[in-house]
Amino acid sequence: MTRAALDALEGIGPVRKKRMLAAFGSVAAVKRASLDEIVAVKGMTPELASRVKAGLGE
Repeated sequence: MTRAALDALEGIGPVRKKRMLAAFGSVAAVKRASLDEIVAVKGMTPELASRVKAGLGE
């Protein structure tokens, strides 16, 4: 899974993408993360975290 997978998600711009990749290290790690772990990233909301999980195949 590539970083481009995050680019396709509505509401995930370059800043949120960079913060998630800094926190988790890879898109695969973001996919494995729990909703609570994603929400803990600065700028993420529960709604966005759910969108990320759904968009990455969770």
